[in-house]
Amino acid sequence: MVCDTFVYHPWVTHLIKFLDTTAGREKVLRFLQYLSRFIAFTSKSVKAKSLQLQFLLIRKVLRFLKPLNHIQLASKLFDNKLSSQDPVVRLANVAKNVFLAIYLGLDQINLLRLFKILPVGSNVKINGIINYKVPRWANYFWLFSILSGIVSDVRSIQTADFELQQVALEDSKIDDSEEGSIRETEILIKKIRQAKGGATRKLVWDLLDSVIVLNNLNYMKSRDDVVGLSGVITSVFGVQDVWKAIK
Repeated sequence: MVCDTFVYHPWVTHLIKFLDTTAGREKVLRFLQYLSRFIAFTSKSVKAKSLQLQFLLIRKVLRFLKPLNHIQLASKLFDNKLSSQDPVVRLANVAKNVFLAIYLGLDQINLLRLFKILPVGSNVKINGIINYKVPRWANYFWLFSILSGIVSDVRSIQTADFELQQVALEDSKIDDSEEGSIRETEILIKKIRQAKGGATRKLVWDLLDSVIVLNNLNYMKSRDDVVGLSGVITSVFGVQDVWKAIK
């Protein structure tokens, strides 16, 4: 009876659905990868360092052909010109998904190199294209996608602030006896604040991810525990988003 109560508990059912998705497993592995990186630095654990690399390899396998997702999303955003979404936000998100598609495509080349399917040498030609430091170029495109995301986040926050000002101006004109209008205004303000909160959260997410990629490119010289902790926090954000998306 106790076992049935646990097995059929709604939270357990939701967890099973979460782990049954590729995105869910990948986000959990990302969390473990950066947690291992943090532990490897703080405790000087060789085992944690090894686990970090293993989690990274498994994540690369799970992301196989994922560039197609971002290409499709970028196409949909670009074609949806009649959307009510702010044009700056829309185009920034288009750029973000294009850069992510290229980043993940280059990451697939890294995966083939790790499996020794493609040669690792830096001057090897692949389909006539010289393979100069593919991992570095992958990180550049990840950085470009993050910068595009930051543009979108900042613009979304600015738009939300402007909308709140407009609602406050309209609210000052409403008579206190108009209860229906007051209620609608409260709901609208709550919706705008939620949108601003989501954009602020995403901005923090992008800034923390930028710490990781800037260290990968050697533009920053942060300690591994700082990079690991940044990855842990953004991984938690990713897990939360996938968890909420599952019905």
